[in-house]
Parts: sequence; C-alpha cells; structure tokens
Amino acid sequence: MATINSSILVSDTPAPDLFADLLEMEVEEDHKMASMFRIRISMHREDQGTWTYLDDERLRLWTKIEVRVTAGDDTTSLIQGYLTQMSAHIDSDENSSYLELKGMDATCLMNLEEKIKDWPNQSDSDIATQIISNYQLTAQADDTGVIHDDKVSTIIQRDTDIQFLKRLAKRNGFEQHVLLPETASHRYASARSGSTLWGRYKPVFL
Repeated sequence: MATINSSILVSDTPAPDLFADLLEMEVEEDHKMASMFRIRISMHREDQGTWTYLDDERLRLWTKIEVRVTAGDDTTSLIQGYLTQMSAHIDSDENSSYLELKGMDATCLMNLEEKIKDWPNQSDSDIATQIISNYQLTAQADDTGVIHDDKVSTIIQRDTDIQFLKRLAKRNGFEQHVLLPETASHRYASARSGSTLWGRYKPVFL
C-alpha cells in the first residue's frame, strides 16, 4: 500500500513547520458552494513571552493556502484557497493552546465588492468568461448564444461578481464550480484541467 502524506503551502511555498504542529485539518468540497478548509495548529509560548504563529508574517488574511496529499508518486491538490479567518485559543494549560485557520477557494475573492456595471452587446457566457478570467482562473463556459444588443436591452450588474455569475447561471439553467487542475477531469465529464465550469456540466460519480 502506498504511503500517504500531506503538506501545507503558504503563498505557494511549503510550510513544513505548520504541518509539524498540525492538530486537525479538514477540507470540504461542495459543487454548489465554495470549497472550504479548516486547519488547527498548536501554539506554544516562546522564551520572550510571545506565542508562535501569532506574529507570523506568512499568516495574514487573504494569504493563499494550499493543501496537498501525496500517495506514492501521485500528488493531488485538495484545495487552493485564501485565508479568511484566524482565531487563537489560549488555554490555561499552555499545551492545549492552538491557532485555527479557515478559508475558502477563489470564489471568496469574487464576493468582496458589490459592483454596478453594464455589459452591452455580449452574451451571458461572454460575460461569465470575462469575470472569471479577471481572477486568474480559466473559464470553461457553455455558449449561451444570445447576444444582448444594447439597442434592445443591456445586462446590468448590481451584485458582487459571484452573485452575478450565479444569477446568470440560474437563468440559463447552468451551474458554476471551481475545479483544481488535478481533479477536473476526474470529477466532471469533459472538464478541462484547472477550469472553472459555468454551464450544463455532468458530474462523474466515482
């Protein structure tokens, strides 16, 4: 049986010290909601009285976090996301103190700002592709065909990007899901590696 190992990367750099202090790690993937991670690492008081990790420059909100699993020669990225919440628990028993890190996939960045924007002379799929590409993600969008001529009607966005994408998807009978490079072709039929699906995709049940 192949040996299974895990690793944590912070800003694309391996962080073996975090994994050495790991107490719990959980990754949750949902095709209708953002994928999430929760990492709990032990803390201890240093000689100068400070606590490990609390002043760590690597651990700041919106820092990129990745969790990988390696089985034999195969490495899979379970999640590539961003740190959205940090909470420290300092116990009377110092050995029970810990720092908990929580975060979500790239869709969390799409929900930071509500925008008012017009999208003239474009189809819904063109709009979706442009928005997704703004976040350095590769869009795989089913063509909706209809171009909204601004002489007749113009699509107006009054939402965050993720809310707007979901609204466009819903009215076309579509769905959206962010896929990791290693899991795309295994989870969804006809999915390109590392793509963000927006359309009528078919899950592959393993």
